[in-house]
Amino acid sequence: MAKNILLIYNPFSGFFIGMNSVEILDYLNSVTADLSGYNLRLLPFSRNKTDWIKADLKKATDAVWVIGGDGTITTIADMLMTSKIPMGVLPGGTMNLLARDLGMNLDLKRAVGQLRHAVPERIDVATVNGRLFLNICNIGISTNLTERREKLRHYSKWTRWPKLVWYMINSVFVYPAMTVEFNINGQRYRFRTRSVSVSNNLLSDNSVVVPKRDRLTSGTMGVYVAKDTSLWSLPRILLKLLVGKWHYDTDLQNFSSPGFTISRRRRRRMRVMIDGELYRLQKTLRFKIRPGELSILKPGRPL
Repeated sequence: MAKNILLIYNPFSGFFIGMNSVEILDYLNSVTADLSGYNLRLLPFSRNKTDWIKADLKKATDAVWVIGGDGTITTIADMLMTSKIPMGVLPGGTMNLLARDLGMNLDLKRAVGQLRHAVPERIDVATVNGRLFLNICNIGISTNLTERREKLRHYSKWTRWPKLVWYMINSVFVYPAMTVEFNINGQRYRFRTRSVSVSNNLLSDNSVVVPKRDRLTSGTMGVYVAKDTSLWSLPRILLKLLVGKWHYDTDLQNFSSPGFTISRRRRRRMRVMIDGELYRLQKTLRFKIRPGELSILKPGRPL
């Protein structure tokens, strides 16, 4: 029996920049040409038409494959949480964090080939104030960098990345510190910081600029607070991040927890980056891990 696959692609993701709709469809047809025994339906992703996508998901579907950035993948995953339909992740964004951690090839044609032999497994998801994230949630300077990245997304990579690096170098010394309160593992903490990151499962010790996780099923989140003890504390942590020595810095406070809260006084809302997308949430952020709640197609070794 032929497998029915719904392939959702985001035509505005980083991978398709510079292509028109006809070129995108021609490319997708070429990378899926070898899928004998599959009934493939193509559906473009739009945040303004999520009801259409939900309606399409109700049709007979053996799996949903998604080509897009981590934000697109998280949005589709949220729609699939109450179903038993497994999701396949194909690299189509800037960072492709989940695709990397699942062991997917970053060449799209090869990644499609991997999904032909992938099997469904269940991975953890995390939430902040009920909003799903699969990879990472950032508070502080990363929100500014995400906003700048979006403004530069239509530049070529040879122009975009140097501009983004230069902006980061300038921002790291002038971005204002904030006082943040944590209620975590039964203890209360207060830190002055310019950067807080929360990861769905712990980051690997050998993570560098691109966050990496060795496991997606540990049932806990990683919390990483860059304490602002001097003008050089954050730049020093970032330099150590480049060489994989960030976890040895004394100004980096680490926690692991299945659930906790973060709050700021005198603020009604907090600006956060969730899987590459910017949001403003209530000033008390409530984080929770939900073990094994997403069915994902995973090639190779078990999670």
